Amino acid sequence: MARIIGKFMKGVLGDSVLKTYGNMQIVQARPVKGKSKRTEGMVKSSSLFGVASNIAHEFRTGVSKLVTPFYDGTMIFRLNTEVAHSLRYANNPETGSFNLVADSFSKLEGFDFNAKSPLVNTLVSLPQVEIGEHTLTVSLPALEIPKNLKFPKDTKFCRMLIGRSLTDLTNKKRKIDFATFDVLNKKGTTVPQSWEFETEPGCVCIVMISLQFIQSSLAGETVINSKTFNPAAILKAVVSEGQANKANTKTWSTTLTKPIKLG
Repeated sequence: MARIIGKFMKGVLGDSVLKTYGNMQIVQARPVKGKSKRTEGMVKSSSLFGVASNIAHEFRTGVSKLVTPFYDGTMIFRLNTEVAHSLRYANNPETGSFNLVADSFSKLEGFDFNAKSPLVNTLVSLPQVEIGEHTLTVSLPALEIPKNLKFPKDTKFCRMLIGRSLTDLTNKKRKIDFATFDVLNKKGTTVPQSWEFETEPGCVCIVMISLQFIQSSLAGETVINSKTFNPAAILKAVVSEGQANKANTKTWSTTLTKPIKLG
């Protein structure tokens, strides 16, 4: 039942709900009671996105030391969405299993953890990743400073963090290894660099790089990265051939993700 209060009406009138907001009369459709009907497709889609969100959580946790807390506000949703797209192509709806192949997560390559500061806007010459049988190599070409690496004003040097995370989705394990390389804010050309990391059969391998820019003062060194400037991106995402060996990954960190069915 609607009531007249002053010059406005409040309450339910037919299929409408009458409200006030400030000096305005608001009319809204009356909500329909009853259980919403979810189709089988909706249920499966929701379940898949839930699995993707859990896996994406492990991926970003695995590289959190490199990303730092300075990711943008949309990062988690963007990463969840990309992982969901990847899993959708690998999902067997009949068995509920996922057939992961080497490039199942290739859509993650080039993913920026802070969309406000894309990596390529700061580091023009990107490292290259070469995958071997049991190792991978990350190669950074010679950089012409400041042409190939853009320094923010008044920064002394850039600390590059290059890392590789491994995630064993079958046995709920993960690990991260990374190296650092400092580049002075000084005109000239750097020496080419390369780093080698081990891989593990049946594990998701994510290679990424982040750039931390440092100012120097009498008080010491300060990282100037922030929520609006934090160049960090995935260079390579690959699933290593073979099956994960529980004995090889048992000493890694334990993940919170439920094990998923592969095959």
